[in-house]
Amino acid sequence: MEFNKEKDQLIIEPGIGIGKVKLGMTQSEIEEAVQYYKKNYEAGTNYFDFFEHSFKVEYDANGKAEFIEIVAEFEDFFECTCYGLHVFKTKADQLISALNEISKYSQDVSDEYQYIFGDIGLNLWRPSVFTEETRQEDWFQEMSQENQELEMRYFYFQTAAVHSYEVSRYKDFI
Repeated sequence: MEFNKEKDQLIIEPGIGIGKVKLGMTQSEIEEAVQYYKKNYEAGTNYFDFFEHSFKVEYDANGKAEFIEIVAEFEDFFECTCYGLHVFKTKADQLISALNEISKYSQDVSDEYQYIFGDIGLNLWRPSVFTEETRQEDWFQEMSQENQELEMRYFYFQTAAVHSYEVSRYKDFI
Protein backbone atom coordinates (compact mmCIF):
# COMPACT_ATOMS: atom_id res chain seq x y z
CA MET A 1 0.00 0.00 0.00
CA GLU A 2 1.61 3.25 -1.09
CA PHE A 3 0.43 6.54 0.35
CA ASN A 4 2.49 9.09 -1.56
CA LYS A 5 3.93 8.95 -5.04
CA GLU A 6 7.21 10.21 -3.70
CA LYS A 7 8.31 8.76 -0.38
CA ASP A 8 10.68 10.20 2.14
CA GLN A 9 13.94 8.37 2.71
CA LEU A 10 14.62 6.42 5.86
CA ILE A 11 18.38 6.10 6.01
CA ILE A 12 19.88 3.06 7.66
CA GLU A 13 23.28 4.11 8.98
CA PRO A 14 25.29 1.08 10.09
CA GLY A 15 26.67 1.46 13.61
CA ILE A 16 24.71 4.74 14.04
CA GLY A 17 20.95 4.33 13.71
CA ILE A 18 17.88 4.14 11.52
CA GLY A 19 16.33 7.47 10.70
CA LYS A 20 15.75 9.41 13.91
CA VAL A 21 16.21 6.30 16.07
CA LYS A 22 19.89 6.16 17.08
CA LEU A 23 22.14 3.78 18.93
CA GLY A 24 23.02 5.10 22.38
CA MET A 25 19.58 6.64 22.95
CA THR A 26 17.64 5.89 26.12
CA GLN A 27 14.24 4.20 25.99
CA SER A 28 12.45 7.54 26.46
CA GLU A 29 14.46 9.11 23.64
CA ILE A 30 13.61 6.15 21.40
CA GLU A 31 9.92 6.48 22.28
CA GLU A 32 10.03 10.19 21.41
CA ALA A 33 11.60 9.44 18.01
CA VAL A 34 9.02 6.71 17.33
CA GLN A 35 6.22 9.15 18.17
CA TYR A 36 7.58 11.51 15.51
CA TYR A 37 7.08 8.78 12.89
CA LYS A 38 3.64 7.88 14.22
CA LYS A 39 2.48 11.51 14.13
CA ASN A 40 3.94 12.34 10.73
CA TYR A 41 3.42 9.11 8.79
CA GLU A 42 0.83 6.85 10.42
CA ALA A 43 -2.02 9.33 10.76
CA GLY A 44 -4.67 8.88 8.08
CA THR A 45 -3.60 5.33 7.18
CA ASN A 46 -5.08 1.95 7.97
CA TYR A 47 -2.10 1.18 10.18
CA PHE A 48 -2.60 1.16 13.92
CA ASP A 49 0.45 1.53 16.17
CA PHE A 50 2.69 0.38 13.32
CA PHE A 51 5.75 2.31 14.44
CA GLU A 52 5.43 1.36 18.12
CA HIS A 53 5.61 -2.32 17.13
CA SER A 54 7.96 -2.18 14.16
CA PHE A 55 11.14 -0.85 15.74
CA LYS A 56 12.81 -3.67 17.66
CA VAL A 57 15.26 -2.13 20.11
CA GLU A 58 17.58 -3.85 22.57
CA TYR A 59 19.30 -1.96 25.36
CA ASP A 60 22.62 -2.45 27.12
CA ALA A 61 23.12 -2.61 30.90
CA ASN A 62 23.16 1.22 31.03
CA GLY A 63 19.77 1.52 29.32
CA LYS A 64 21.21 2.72 26.00
CA ALA A 65 20.10 1.31 22.64
CA GLU A 66 22.66 -1.14 21.27
CA PHE A 67 20.53 -2.84 18.57
CA ILE A 68 17.78 -1.37 16.34
CA GLU A 69 15.87 -3.42 13.77
CA ILE A 70 13.12 -2.57 11.27
CA VAL A 71 10.90 -4.70 9.05
CA ALA A 72 10.46 -4.57 5.28
CA GLU A 73 6.96 -3.10 5.69
CA PHE A 74 8.64 0.24 6.36
CA GLU A 75 8.74 0.43 2.55
CA ASP A 76 5.01 1.26 2.72
CA PHE A 77 6.09 4.62 4.15
CA PHE A 78 9.70 5.19 3.11
CA GLU A 79 12.47 4.45 0.68
CA CYS A 80 14.73 2.51 3.07
CA THR A 81 18.33 3.00 1.99
CA CYS A 82 21.78 2.13 3.23
CA TYR A 83 24.78 3.59 1.39
CA GLY A 84 22.32 4.64 -1.31
CA LEU A 85 21.10 1.06 -1.84
CA HIS A 86 17.41 0.22 -1.48
CA VAL A 87 17.57 -2.36 1.32
CA PHE A 88 14.17 -3.97 0.85
CA LYS A 89 13.83 -3.52 -2.92
CA THR A 90 17.22 -4.87 -4.01
CA LYS A 91 17.47 -8.65 -4.37
CA ALA A 92 19.45 -10.15 -1.49
CA ASP A 93 22.29 -11.52 -3.60
CA GLN A 94 22.78 -8.15 -5.32
CA LEU A 95 22.60 -6.24 -2.03
CA ILE A 96 25.16 -8.54 -0.38
CA SER A 97 27.49 -8.17 -3.34
CA ALA A 98 27.29 -4.36 -3.22
CA LEU A 99 27.66 -4.17 0.58
CA ASN A 100 30.56 -6.61 0.49
CA GLU A 101 32.46 -3.97 -1.48
CA ILE A 102 32.06 -1.62 1.50
CA SER A 103 32.65 -4.13 4.31
CA LYS A 104 33.00 -7.89 4.17
CA TYR A 105 30.29 -9.76 5.97
CA SER A 106 31.36 -11.95 8.88
CA GLN A 107 31.36 -15.41 7.35
CA ASP A 108 31.83 -17.21 10.65
CA VAL A 109 28.53 -15.93 12.04
CA SER A 110 26.54 -15.38 8.83
CA ASP A 111 24.53 -17.88 6.83
CA GLU A 112 22.28 -17.70 3.78
CA TYR A 113 19.44 -16.28 5.91
CA GLN A 114 21.36 -13.70 7.90
CA TYR A 115 24.31 -11.55 6.93
CA ILE A 116 26.25 -9.77 9.64
CA PHE A 117 28.55 -6.93 8.66
CA GLY A 118 30.17 -6.70 12.07
CA ASP A 119 32.85 -4.18 11.13
CA ILE A 120 30.21 -1.57 10.33
CA GLY A 121 27.33 -2.69 12.60
CA LEU A 122 24.75 -3.91 10.05
CA ASN A 123 22.63 -7.07 9.95
CA LEU A 124 20.26 -8.25 7.22
CA TRP A 125 17.85 -11.17 7.63
CA ARG A 126 15.21 -13.13 5.76
CA PRO A 127 13.36 -16.23 7.03
CA SER A 128 13.80 -18.15 3.80
CA VAL A 129 16.06 -18.00 0.75
CA PHE A 130 14.57 -17.61 -2.70
CA THR A 131 16.63 -17.52 -5.90
CA GLU A 132 16.05 -17.63 -9.65
CA GLU A 133 16.87 -21.34 -9.47
CA THR A 134 14.08 -21.79 -6.91
CA ARG A 135 11.57 -20.55 -9.49
CA GLN A 136 12.36 -23.58 -11.65
CA GLU A 137 11.89 -26.18 -8.93
CA ASP A 138 8.84 -28.44 -9.13
CA TRP A 139 7.55 -27.64 -5.65
CA PHE A 140 7.41 -23.96 -6.58
CA GLN A 141 5.83 -24.52 -10.00
CA GLU A 142 3.06 -26.57 -8.38
CA MET A 143 2.05 -23.72 -6.05
CA SER A 144 -0.85 -21.38 -6.67
CA GLN A 145 0.02 -17.95 -8.07
CA GLU A 146 -0.78 -16.38 -4.70
CA ASN A 147 1.61 -18.70 -2.84
CA GLN A 148 4.30 -18.16 -5.47
CA GLU A 149 4.08 -14.42 -4.88
CA LEU A 150 4.40 -14.97 -1.14
CA GLU A 151 7.53 -17.09 -1.63
CA MET A 152 9.10 -14.59 -4.03
CA ARG A 153 9.24 -11.93 -1.32
CA TYR A 154 12.25 -13.88 -0.02
CA PHE A 155 14.29 -12.67 -2.96
CA TYR A 156 14.69 -9.73 -0.56
CA PHE A 157 15.67 -9.24 3.05
CA GLN A 158 12.80 -8.84 5.49
CA THR A 159 14.63 -7.01 8.28
CA ALA A 160 17.58 -4.66 8.60
CA ALA A 161 19.33 -3.85 11.85
CA VAL A 162 22.13 -1.67 13.12
CA HIS A 163 24.13 -2.47 16.22
CA SER A 164 27.03 -1.31 18.31
CA TYR A 165 28.35 -4.55 19.74
CA GLU A 166 31.11 -6.92 18.77
CA VAL A 167 30.49 -9.63 16.17
CA SER A 168 31.73 -12.26 18.63
CA ARG A 169 28.49 -11.73 20.57
CA TYR A 170 26.58 -13.34 17.70
CA LYS A 171 28.34 -16.63 18.20
CA ASP A 172 26.16 -17.07 21.28
CA PHE A 173 22.98 -16.87 19.15
CA ILE A 174 23.95 -19.09 16.24
